[in-house]
Amino acid sequence: MRRFLTLAFVSTILLSCNNSENYRIDGYAEDANDGDTVTLAYSSDGKQIAITDRAIVKNHRFRFEGKTEKGRIFYIGHKKNGQQLYTLFFLEKGNISANIGKEICRIGGTPLNDLYNSATDSIRHYTKELDSTRYRIKCDNRPFGCNMEEHCVSGFNVQSRMTEYIRSAINGNIDNVFGLYMLVVYNSLFDADEFSRIAGNIPKE
Repeated sequence: MRRFLTLAFVSTILLSCNNSENYRIDGYAEDANDGDTVTLAYSSDGKQIAITDRAIVKNHRFRFEGKTEKGRIFYIGHKKNGQQLYTLFFLEKGNISANIGKEICRIGGTPLNDLYNSATDSIRHYTKELDSTRYRIKCDNRPFGCNMEEHCVSGFNVQSRMTEYIRSAINGNIDNVFGLYMLVVYNSLFDADEFSRIAGNIPKE
């Protein structure tokens, strides 16, 4: 229960307000038609999405401009195959670029978003390595599979590297909303005492 309350406290900090700053989002929507609507959205609890702004697409492009409390988690909403999808990003000061592609949606151009993209790319790479190792284990799961132990050790090493990467990203960014978001998502990597110690380093403002 103590850990759950701490996580809820961190989630509240993710949504806290700071000084307002200017932002601009220049977006490209590959599959959008002229007149389509792209939305800027916010969630106060991570579940319910509230639309805060709308932009009309022209020549596959759209733009949002305004002010925001420093470093907040937002979403860009767009339609794909008739379904409304939301891509998470960090709304912060600066010029943000949003590429809403057919396969991958990527939002970057500012420090927090570039950090998030780098982390996502690294975790995706580790995940592919793990999937490859699991496939090799499955293929060698036979009476005389001589590489089973080697594959298991390889999988353990990949998992360890990914865990260490995530923990390092969190510890190195606990003073910003990216690190706090990662802590919420990957809190299971820490035991209760370590989680409480890290949460205690979160800036109060």
